[in-house]
Amino acid sequence: MRWLVAVLLVPAVALGSTARLASLAELTARAELVVTGVAATATARWEGGRIVTLTPVRLDEVWTGQAAAGDIIMVETLGGVVGDVGQYVAGEARLAPGDHLVLFLGTGPRGNRRVLDLAQGAFQVLPSAGNDAPVRRDLVETHTLGAALEFPSTLPELRRAVLDLPHAR
Repeated sequence: MRWLVAVLLVPAVALGSTARLASLAELTARAELVVTGVAATATARWEGGRIVTLTPVRLDEVWTGQAAAGDIIMVETLGGVVGDVGQYVAGEARLAPGDHLVLFLGTGPRGNRRVLDLAQGAFQVLPSAGNDAPVRRDLVETHTLGAALEFPSTLPELRRAVLDLPHAR
């Protein structure tokens, strides 16, 4: 019975990252680029004792910033698999090949583009038969601090909301 009490007193390990919840206005103001595009096959490599993954993204539209439709940019995320070794960073944006995305991007320490605020700056555009493709973010592993915020639920609404902000570049 004593061991059961001891086990119950050990705090559980939380899998996830903690971030302050960023509003659409904050993401847009801090982003060097806000783009839509399609992710291609990623490549992971060792850098400074950790694994980083570089994902080429072919841009469909540039909502803010200096880039052009058709450009291919490299988006760096933390974690990945190199050989038999994998590193996982909870809460990091996941960019799968073929994903249609809306990305709020800054520049990382190695000069590649980085998604802002872990997965908060990455919206997946879901397949749709009509013109109002739904968008969603995967924040399951990101514990956010702050009150829940409403975000547009379709690609046209998200585009309009970003471009209507006074500080959109």
